[in-house]
Amino acid sequence: MTLIENLNKKDAVSRQKNAEEFCGLCPVCGGKDPSSLCFVKIYRNILHNPVVWKDAEHTAIWLYLMLSATDKKRAVLFKGNGISLMSGQLLTNRETIAIQLNVSASKVQRVLTLFESKKMIQQESSNKGRLITICNWLKYQQPEDDQEAQEY
Repeated sequence: MTLIENLNKKDAVSRQKNAEEFCGLCPVCGGKDPSSLCFVKIYRNILHNPVVWKDAEHTAIWLYLMLSATDKKRAVLFKGNGISLMSGQLLTNRETIAIQLNVSASKVQRVLTLFESKKMIQQESSNKGRLITICNWLKYQQPEDDQEAQEY
């Protein structure tokens, strides 16, 4: 094996290991399904959204919410009760978002409040976290087959 082939093999193994480690952090599949695509659609019109594009923190928080939202129904505990998280919802808190994005918790709170006032999200808070629902999730994240069916 040549040096370049060896380096390419090591690089491929490293990329696979990093992907597996990252997928283990995935809030959607939790690393249980490394074969899952685990993606969301990001539309180019985000570039023209003055709320999301206001600054780097606004954009990062919006993308964090999009990437952390569940894509299918899941049973979770919220306010001590079992609830079903639906597509486009997530359970989190501002401290977790702040740590993940290296942004102050007060900035996260201000941005979430702004997103809510612009009807981009809905929030329900408890003393241990908040349930966030991304408005219009299904409009933008529905499977391709469903979109094609609606176009005709």
